[in-house]
Amino acid sequence: MSTVAHLFGIALIFFGALLVNRIAGYKARRSFFLIELPGYKLPSLKRAFLSMCARGWAYIVKAATIILLCNTAVQLMQTFRWDLTVAASADQSILASVAAPLCTAAGPDRRGALLAARRRSGHRVHREGECCGHSSGLLCRAAKPD
Repeated sequence: MSTVAHLFGIALIFFGALLVNRIAGYKARRSFFLIELPGYKLPSLKRAFLSMCARGWAYIVKAATIILLCNTAVQLMQTFRWDLTVAASADQSILASVAAPLCTAAGPDRRGALLAARRRSGHRVHREGECCGHSSGLLCRAAKPD
């Protein structure tokens, strides 16, 4: 049935085109549609290689600039505190204070949430098995903060 329907559709298109051609009379009209195309040549291997190298080098320079700037910013943020003194530990750096809210909100790794909870409530984070009986198994009240 499907093949017959396709053939019938093709026949209808053909006869419809003939009918439109007879009614509209496009035979007498001439089309003056011209396109001028430039002369195309096959590129040489040398020119293709040089062009590829130039584009590759431009990409490397642009990518290296972005990577260098981002790496420098992260290193400076990791080294200094907000008052522009050298941070004694990584927890006191600008990067730690900027990244802490992101770690708390980010995915399945609960380490960021535990560190944020430690800062808020004065709890100390222990390794598993060292807990003094807190319900989460990882947070304990500490006599002295870290």
